[in-house]
Amino acid sequence: LLESCSATGDCGPGLYCGNCPLVGKDQTICMRGQATQVTSV
Repeated sequence: LLESCSATGDCGPGLYCGNCPLVGKDQTICMRGQATQVTSV
């Protein structure tokens, strides 16, 4: 589920506002800045 945004402040923690060509949309969406892998022990 992708949320559209107009600024990084519109996104949740750990997300930034950017354009994702893979989505095939011309609008900016909230996406992760880095891929992080969390493992629980």
